Amino acid sequence: MGKLIDSLKGVTHQLEDIQHGIEQMQALGQELADNTLIVAETALRTGYAYAQAEVESSRVQVATNSHNSLPAARVLDADQLGNATAWTIDSLKARFKHLNAAYQHLRSLYGIKLQIRSWKTVTDAFNGNVSIDKAGDRSLENRIYSLEQTATLHLQRIIALETQVGQLVQQLQQLVLVVMRENVLLNEQENENEDE
Repeated sequence: MGKLIDSLKGVTHQLEDIQHGIEQMQALGQELADNTLIVAETALRTGYAYAQAEVESSRVQVATNSHNSLPAARVLDADQLGNATAWTIDSLKARFKHLNAAYQHLRSLYGIKLQIRSWKTVTDAFNGNVSIDKAGDRSLENRIYSLEQTATLHLQRIIALETQVGQLVQQLQQLVLVVMRENVLLNEQENENEDE
């Protein structure tokens, strides 16, 4: 009778292992579904970025290479400076009144995008002390490249999760075989005990 109890405990432990394996497979399945959603979203964003780039290129002619960066000491709108040789914050405030108006002038007329908007950076841009970052140029390509890299990383993660799921399925199959063998042994022992 002691062997039967020990055997039942072993089978119970194995069934608990199987239950744990099933829970792990469910968790991996959920993670796989979440990552699949992220990859799909990233692919949609990439497609949207490409479409947006095509729309932008059809609407706006990209500035020529001579506008890629301002030569040193080039003062924008120098004809409006009067006797001064460079723009100051006060002279820009007098001309544009508001920071956004000065920034929009830089962006629309010269294609300059500034990461930090302040009177100092706008003044520096007017005086030729910054590089132009044209909208729709490298920044869009960098964003698309970044999205492609993210999609690749998620795809690799999905492949790793699928591998883990496959390994768990194999472990569960092995546990099922062990439980089936234990059941056969238990049945044989019960039959022997009944015969005695």
